[in-house]
Amino acid sequence: MKATHSSILPFFSGFYESLHSISIDMHFWINYYSNSEEESNARIDELTSEDYKKFMEGYSKKYFDAFIEKFAPVLTEKKWTIIYDKLKSPNEYNYINDQIYIEVSWCDEDTFDAFFKTFDASKEDEEFFYTCIN
Repeated sequence: MKATHSSILPFFSGFYESLHSISIDMHFWINYYSNSEEESNARIDELTSEDYKKFMEGYSKKYFDAFIEKFAPVLTEKKWTIIYDKLKSPNEYNYINDQIYIEVSWCDEDTFDAFFKTFDASKEDEEFFYTCIN
């Protein structure tokens, strides 16, 4: 058994055209909103791709934390340790979406991936799988 391996966090659908992107848009709209539509639009136009990347990174860490909290009983029972590694976003969203990379300890890759592939999300709190940021 390999002590540690890299994997992709299950159930995260990425940001492009997802409820996650709606959460991000709402965050920026709420925080940059002004009484004047013209001023609001000007403030939003000043945002850079780096502002979005920084927020997406923070969001992905919060999603990871929510995942750990939700699956704590399973992780404890199986003695798996999961550590956040990074958010990887594609240059273009033609074939793949954003992915959260993790490091998994005390479990071989096939066992970890197989467990979550057979997991029935329909029996769980479906809202978690779409967004974790209120």
